[in-house]
Amino acid sequence: MQQQNRRDNELIEGLHSLHAEVCARHRTILTVIAELDERKLWRDDGCRDMAQWLSGQLGISQWIASRWVTASHAISTLPLISQALESGRLCLDKVIELCRFATPDSERELIAWARRVSVGAVKHKADVVCRPEIEEVRTVEQARFVRWWWNEGGALRDA
Repeated sequence: MQQQNRRDNELIEGLHSLHAEVCARHRTILTVIAELDERKLWRDDGCRDMAQWLSGQLGISQWIASRWVTASHAISTLPLISQALESGRLCLDKVIELCRFATPDSERELIAWARRVSVGAVKHKADVVCRPEIEEVRTVEQARFVRWWWNEGGALRDA
């Protein structure tokens, strides 16, 4: 039984070690993404933005690619979050959500909080913090319109 417990502990320690290695690689990936985006290499492939290009290159969703691009730029101003990812104290999923709203002044407190909560809780907080004000939403809604009419041949036309 003691040998089984020792093996279990070795496996768990190995898992944590591998996770830290993956997180360090994720930090490197974010650095490369930011540099590629700054060079605008995605234009050479006819993409509309870095997220579209990254999605095609890595086979990830455009939603995830967009979050990675945003985080790749934000993390350079968040040294503590960068270090937490590189060391494996925070996973990429939490980091990309924190990068949506963290500031250099708030990151220490946010790291401590994020280590205690689920990825879903971090995402929810980011969604709440980044939610547009109601007046902004109303302004955008009021600016939307569609113009259409029937032409002489009976076909629908738009502006």
